[in-house]
Amino acid sequence: CGVSNTLSFTPVAGGPSRRFSKDASLGGEIVGLQQAGLVAYTSTSGRTIALDGDQIEQLRLPTHTLGPGVIDYAPESKMLVVGGGDGKVTMVDCNVMDRNRPRWHSSHVRDIEFLDQDQVAACTGDGEVRVWELSENRSNQIVPSSGREMLALSYDSKKNRVYVCGMGRELLRVDPNRPQGVERAIQSVGAFGALDKSPGGGRIAAGSRSGTLIVLDVSGSDLNRPAIFEVTRPSCQVADVAFLAGTSRIAVAYSDKALVVYDVDRKEEQTLVELSSTPQTIVSSFSGDQVFVGTRTGEILVVDLHTGQFDTIDAHQGRVNAIALFPGGRRLASAGRDKVIHLWDVPSRERVGTLAGHDRQVFALDVAPDGSAIASGGLAGDLRIWRTKK
Repeated sequence: CGVSNTLSFTPVAGGPSRRFSKDASLGGEIVGLQQAGLVAYTSTSGRTIALDGDQIEQLRLPTHTLGPGVIDYAPESKMLVVGGGDGKVTMVDCNVMDRNRPRWHSSHVRDIEFLDQDQVAACTGDGEVRVWELSENRSNQIVPSSGREMLALSYDSKKNRVYVCGMGRELLRVDPNRPQGVERAIQSVGAFGALDKSPGGGRIAAGSRSGTLIVLDVSGSDLNRPAIFEVTRPSCQVADVAFLAGTSRIAVAYSDKALVVYDVDRKEEQTLVELSSTPQTIVSSFSGDQVFVGTRTGEILVVDLHTGQFDTIDAHQGRVNAIALFPGGRRLASAGRDKVIHLWDVPSRERVGTLAGHDRQVFALDVAPDGSAIASGGLAGDLRIWRTKK
């Protein structure tokens, strides 16, 4: 049966009752998620929506069709179960959800990375770089807005330096504790949309929309040093780059559907894999023998670099913008143009969870070093933190 458009619930034990009105699409069932301090309801629009006691939306997920939907919650396992008129059942793992009040930026968030369990750096479409202290819910601007889009950042934990690049020809290096001392290195090309650091530190790779890959030795104090490796693949763009663990090799994904592995020390191309779809983002396994590729058509390709073969996961309804591995490498998170984040079991290739809350597409994604949280950033300018069950 339907319900009225006014809800009343107590978000936590002993807390005050709250009343509020929702839009006319509300017409399904309501269930309280007491342990999470949320209330969830199904709607005739085919979505399940969860709100906290401050009426802040924590979850919006397409779950059902053909009717307003039915819903139930298992508090022991923290599983939310939603059924629709089409006979399908959707299960949502609430273990990966926590109170997720967004942190807002003045422009869209292009890339993010955890500095530690409590700090996240984010670069935005107006050129700003900001570091958030999550426990204090406050931020510090380390690179001011320039009006020119910053597209990628990478953090060197050994030297406590954040590297940033974007639409200009500059590579920036900044100490997050001393933001007034921004170092700048001018490169021969511009429009850098991809950036990665070597696992041991000391090297930074930047990929350009002109098809050029540049690898710099950043172990010294002088950032303006000649590149130790540079290569251009004509008539295409560098989609993303990823160093391979334990080696001097780097994987580069190009817009012409090529995945190329270069040996930086030997200055040679070693592996070429022709992908089935245009890549958008890549990440290397911790062993360095696999690369996970997010494509512009919504798949995740799991590429074996020894054989050149790959498995295909139908991941998102639209472009996969970002991928991040959990510690240990058995879990993978992906974010896309469809506004949701999916969690995957790597060995089985099965989806094990979904996170929703962004109103627009998700550009950026990272997992905390201890696996305790996921950070995501979107086109709306929101940075969201999802606490996970270890």
